[in-house]
Amino acid sequence: MPRPHTTIRKICYVLRLHFGEKLSVRDTVLSLAMARSTVTGCPIRARVAGLTWPLSEEMDDDHLERCFFPETAKVRSTYPQPDYETMKKELTKKGVTLQLLWFKHARCTPTATATPSSVSVTALEAGQTPNSRNVSLEMTSS
Repeated sequence: MPRPHTTIRKICYVLRLHFGEKLSVRDTVLSLAMARSTVTGCPIRARVAGLTWPLSEEMDDDHLERCFFPETAKVRSTYPQPDYETMKKELTKKGVTLQLLWFKHARCTPTATATPSSVSVTALEAGQTPNSRNVSLEMTSS
């Protein structure tokens, strides 16, 4: 889960201390108890967004948030997704694991990959907790 971004109030504090008070990054980090990377990134983002200090009167919190955190387009996966309803039904059968279902999906779909992270994502989308079932592999003779 992504970490929530820094509040606009803290960003304003960083900008005030950096541009207004001319404090060093180290002093700003110590005074605000923030991560060094966050304190270093705020003035850079402000410059990229074309902001100057002091902020203009019409610069409200919503506009400042749009400057610092522009909405990113969601990238849709080009990989075919498994049928999650069928997976839920299959998982109720004895001896069927999420990993086995994912390997079956990966074999039938040439563009799908069978990595542990993709199995975990599939587990979450299927309404299961990853690693909640024991992993067992079927042995078939050719």
